[in-house]
Amino acid sequence: MKVISLVYKKHISAQTEGVWEKMVFADSYREFCMQGQLFSNEGQHLSFSQMQAALPRASQLHHLVSTSVIGYLRQLQGVIPDLRDSVGQLFLPFDQYRFEIVASHLQQQSQHQVAISFYSHAMRWHEIIGERLLLSNADAVADDGGYQTHLFTLPPQTGIYSYKNDGKNDRDTGKDISGE
Repeated sequence: MKVISLVYKKHISAQTEGVWEKMVFADSYREFCMQGQLFSNEGQHLSFSQMQAALPRASQLHHLVSTSVIGYLRQLQGVIPDLRDSVGQLFLPFDQYRFEIVASHLQQQSQHQVAISFYSHAMRWHEIIGERLLLSNADAVADDGGYQTHLFTLPPQTGIYSYKNDGKNDRDTGKDISGE
């Protein structure tokens, strides 16, 4: 059985559309401005990149600012946004994420950019059909010989984060048929 975990990196900037994204943008920028004052060295370093170059501990800003978006992540109810299967259903569960500041500036909100990487639960990878992956939840039990599946095309900013192949076929009953 092949088991994979996917990662999706969602970029959010001033040009991003969508109510959820705009709220994440506004609150993460507000938090960056508050927390960034600790690293601006009395106004000498206004951009995130300047802060990091001058003070290596400025990398703490990723974590400090991430607290401002936790409520928005909870709104997603554990489902990765934007990634839909072939019938338009959001289906990929997540419980891990990584927030990062891509760029920002204490006085220019238009330069603020963040990214959130979502890491999916383990998914059973059955096969490739055309350019799509046929997936099901890795812990799903086939009650009637089949699994509830999702046909999924990997869009940009999405990749396979982890891969495991235990060498067993999905239909493997454990019976040795080599002598038959």
